[in-house]
Amino acid sequence: MYNIFLFIKKYNAVILFVILETLCLVMMSYSLPFHNRKIVNACNEMTGTVNVVLSNWSDYLSLKSQNETLAAHNALLLNAMTNVNDSTLAPRDDDRFSFIPAHVIDNNISRSHFQLFLLHLDFHAI
Repeated sequence: MYNIFLFIKKYNAVILFVILETLCLVMMSYSLPFHNRKIVNACNEMTGTVNVVLSNWSDYLSLKSQNETLAAHNALLLNAMTNVNDSTLAPRDDDRFSFIPAHVIDNNISRSHFQLFLLHLDFHAI
């Protein structure tokens, strides 16, 4: 506890400066729409950059190639499962659809129309 007080005493000018600057940015963004848009766009850009970096690291750490292999294997099994005539499965009238592995790039449910963007490199599949 004593160290916290020493830290605040030593850096009180910097802490006060950061608090006042934050207060100024908040007040400026609430008072003028132009500044509000600029601040929101800057925050969104920074958040997007952080999300891309974290996504790249998570892809690296989660064995991306192994996941792609498993997705291809799952698609193969799902295609084989649709060709089986089993009484426990629901009857299907058409077999014109096939399962393919794909990567979801972006999905958004807040808009009026639901959009799902997929990335698949086989141009004849979708």
